[in-house]
Amino acid sequence: MNFKYILIIFSCCMIFNSACKSDQKKENLPVNDFQIGIIVDNIKINANSSESFCVYLPEQYKVQKDLPLMIFLDPKAAGVRTLRKYSALAEKYGYIFVASNFSRNGIAYQLIEQHIDKLIEKINNVISYDRKRIYMAGFSGGARVAQTYATNNSSIVGIIMCSAGFAEDFGANKLHYDLFAIAGFKDFNYNEIVGLELNFPDSVIEHHFSYFSDKHKWPPIVNIDEALLFFSLGAMKKNLISKNQILINNEINLLNAKIQRNQENNALTYKNLALYEKMIHFFGGLFDMNEYKILYDELKNTKEIKDYVKKRYDLIAVEDKMKSYYVEKIQTENTKWWIEEIAKINKSIISSKDENDSLMKLRVLGYMSLVSFMASEQALNQKNIPASEHFITIYKLVDEINPDYNYLLARLAMLKGDEMAAIKQIGLAIEKGFEEPDKLRNTKVFGDLTNKPEWLNLIKSIKE
Repeated sequence: MNFKYILIIFSCCMIFNSACKSDQKKENLPVNDFQIGIIVDNIKINANSSESFCVYLPEQYKVQKDLPLMIFLDPKAAGVRTLRKYSALAEKYGYIFVASNFSRNGIAYQLIEQHIDKLIEKINNVISYDRKRIYMAGFSGGARVAQTYATNNSSIVGIIMCSAGFAEDFGANKLHYDLFAIAGFKDFNYNEIVGLELNFPDSVIEHHFSYFSDKHKWPPIVNIDEALLFFSLGAMKKNLISKNQILINNEINLLNAKIQRNQENNALTYKNLALYEKMIHFFGGLFDMNEYKILYDELKNTKEIKDYVKKRYDLIAVEDKMKSYYVEKIQTENTKWWIEEIAKINKSIISSKDENDSLMKLRVLGYMSLVSFMASEQALNQKNIPASEHFITIYKLVDEINPDYNYLLARLAMLKGDEMAAIKQIGLAIEKGFEEPDKLRNTKVFGDLTNKPEWLNLIKSIKE
């Protein structure tokens, strides 16, 4: 089987993409009508617009109005889901959290930029906050939008970039905000963050890189917690807020304790290097870091660390080569070849004694999940059933547990005229955690199901 499709794949991660069932739904609220401690959804940008956002005001807002503002951009415009995940941190650090219900993958950056401008204008009219402390956080395409918007708007003082590198090279002289970048070790965009870290000049802006043990997704709460602490310390360095010496001392003591435990347990040298780096990035300018800088420089120049850094570079090159190879093969090799090839990769992941090698191959599989999904959608859009079956089979091999696998099967079933099979597959997708009712409503092939009771019940059952 040989499918000659022109797949726009490498650019998929570079497109400007990004960026709410809720606890409370209101529109055009004056500030006194916002309830504190719950997510308020469907706040319209203006009276004539369908664009909206949601907001979470922490309990601290009852007594303090000049709190910092954090704007979240989700690639699926899942504003409420994002705020639910992190609302406890709004309480811990005293932040006003806002999330867009408009910014999503596939919308031109210029439209999202205009949306963010109007969102901030609306917030200025209805919520009191510290206008010197506006931050943004984005995941995947949303991270690229956040970085681009922040680079071109001096009002943004810090960004959290999750699972995506810079959208383009803007030049160091245009970077003016604190940067906190996060990625998962199994994330197919991991190399973007690592590449940025390895080549990021220390003296440009306040910055730090953080990692977690998972795939392409919003980070665990602990990583965003770390980012908000970083921003709080950054605000102290810039004299935007008062210096909290108790907080500084407590956090330094916690880091010192981790370093001590690593030394007692003979932990790998690079783990202590990372802790020294964190100490310098977080507390430089607030505390005398000379001792830690000396220790950091000593470790950085050891053979072990030099070998470790070289291996990180080497793995990036190997991973990129593998990705390119499989992107080419998806257009030329038949299903049998893919079954055998994915089996070999999975076997090598299990048998490898090198954790970094295994993680790299998991990222390759994650990337092939993205590529095969895009290929499947392209074939489905062209109503090419044989090609659709081929690409969906590859998607199954690399990511069967993903609810999008059943979503693709449902679309395929509709092409074949089997409505009941389509409804069954969407039901299976929802059981796996499918959370995008708008995706179902906006997929044209499902149009004939719109008024069927079974379909309506499925839509209602989705947890947004």
